[in-house]
Amino acid sequence: MESFKDELLRSSSVVSANDIQKIEEINDLILTLVKKRKELEWTQEQLAKVSGLTQPTVTRIENSIISPRLDTLEKLAQALGYKLVLVELED
Repeated sequence: MESFKDELLRSSSVVSANDIQKIEEINDLILTLVKKRKELEWTQEQLAKVSGLTQPTVTRIENSIISPRLDTLEKLAQALGYKLVLVELED
């Protein structure tokens, strides 16, 4: 199954460096959440229950099959003891 990153790169005639950076940042965030879930020894089903999502949604996000919305990332992060914050970019 094709990841959303692969699909974007395949389907788009022009992909900017900024687009690639955004995708990589989302993937890094997801990897951090997966690592934390595994440290807690939680199954995807347990994370789904605590976050209010479905297990198939958690699987699709962890496997980069779908690109999660911000509110979904917030639910996952909060369930794992994190919060999403804005950081001012350096010039």
